[in-house]
Amino acid sequence: IRRLGNLSIIMFARTVRALTGHGPTGAYRARFRPKAQEPTLCTCGFSDPPPVQSHHHITFECPVYYRGNFAPAHLLELDPFPLIRAFLQVNPTAFTFDDLP
Repeated sequence: IRRLGNLSIIMFARTVRALTGHGPTGAYRARFRPKAQEPTLCTCGFSDPPPVQSHHHITFECPVYYRGNFAPAHLLELDPFPLIRAFLQVNPTAFTFDDLP
């Protein structure tokens, strides 16, 4: 975590959510709050039927987010943190409570 640099508490929280998959997404709601009847599907129009708004969908598929040339293979690099941080900086609502389906 120290390698991430000087992050604000908000960016730190979003980074942890992106790395762990524990955050405000539809998949998280479906798994941990199934009785709450909260929306879980992404409204981006990526496919029909709509996909569950998951960590993978947000990071690699959802057309709402800009990712440049960021791809799943980049997570296998020895130091993927700068790429993850760049994704979060370019997409300020990713992994925030403002971005729920």
